[in-house]
Amino acid sequence: MRAAEEALEDAADAAIYDERKADLRAEKALPADVTMDILRAPAGSRRCATGGG
Repeated sequence: MRAAEEALEDAADAAIYDERKADLRAEKALPADVTMDILRAPAGSRRCATGGG
């Protein structure tokens, strides 16, 4: 019984890993000039990507 539970947990972990890996592949990096503009901006002028700050 315990082996079956562990197999289910392993399968769930693998599915989560695969989903996260796919998400990372889908993300696109910002162009270098945009990244530098963000880093150079005064801290008070930065906005959180979620709109909360």
